[in-house]
Amino acid sequence: MTKLSYFKIGKQTFDMSKPHIVGVLNMTPDSFSDGGQFLDTDRALVQIEKLIQDGASIIDIGAESTRPGADNIDASKQIQRLSPVVKAYKKYFSAPLSIDTTNSDVFSYCLSNGADMLNDVSGLQDDLKMIDIVSEAGCSVVIMHRQGMSKTMQDDPRYKNVIDEISSFFSDTCRKLKSNDVSSILIDPGIGFGKSLDHNLKILRNLDELCHADFPLFIGTSRKSFIEHVTGASFAERLPGTIASNLYAFQKGARFFRVHDVKELKQSFDIHDAIINGDINKSRKVGDKIG
Repeated sequence: MTKLSYFKIGKQTFDMSKPHIVGVLNMTPDSFSDGGQFLDTDRALVQIEKLIQDGASIIDIGAESTRPGADNIDASKQIQRLSPVVKAYKKYFSAPLSIDTTNSDVFSYCLSNGADMLNDVSGLQDDLKMIDIVSEAGCSVVIMHRQGMSKTMQDDPRYKNVIDEISSFFSDTCRKLKSNDVSSILIDPGIGFGKSLDHNLKILRNLDELCHADFPLFIGTSRKSFIEHVTGASFAERLPGTIASNLYAFQKGARFFRVHDVKELKQSFDIHDAIINGDINKSRKVGDKIG
């Protein structure tokens, strides 16, 4: 469990006793969830507004699909997709803006246009220039664990001990980042990124072993295929599994939750909080920020 009371991202400070929802916007034609829906700038901005109104405290935007089997997209194409929305974002929204990319040129461009955080599914392994960029900018960074590359990561993932190997990865990577004066770090075990069903369930079951005193735990289970593997639910039927896994993850110490269905998860967290606290008037609200 993190010992942090608060954690700052961009200009906002988040209470670490509460869950915080990260709303997803994929500006891609082929993402498994909302691919092709928000390539148009106006539609993307309307969706961002909806996500924030529904309860998202952070918005995470990506222009390259990281689903299993996905091809890499070059930096110029990612920037072309992201540019209109990233340039307009700060005119309309105050929620911190996270950029989902493994490419340092893409992130540098987004930083110059107001981005607050990097969400790197490679854990800064794909592009080593990223460490220097994050260090110089002093921005927050989500370090995710991924075994293999997106295109082949689900072919045959194997671990001697998945918890120990992920823990070791976080320890080594965070130590390297801190030595480069990067301290605003969030850690994500990478559900579905080079993991079998058994691996995913073991990670969720043992999240408390992955919690670090100095770094909040960031979780992404939204609509992922492990829910289908457990329940048989089709893609359109995975919301209940998403909610269940995130509520459990919060109980095990996670504090940031990357999801597509913001409104539904916020309601779930609000009810959970009201039950735990017993008095709705004193209930802590999801996404409350300080400053």
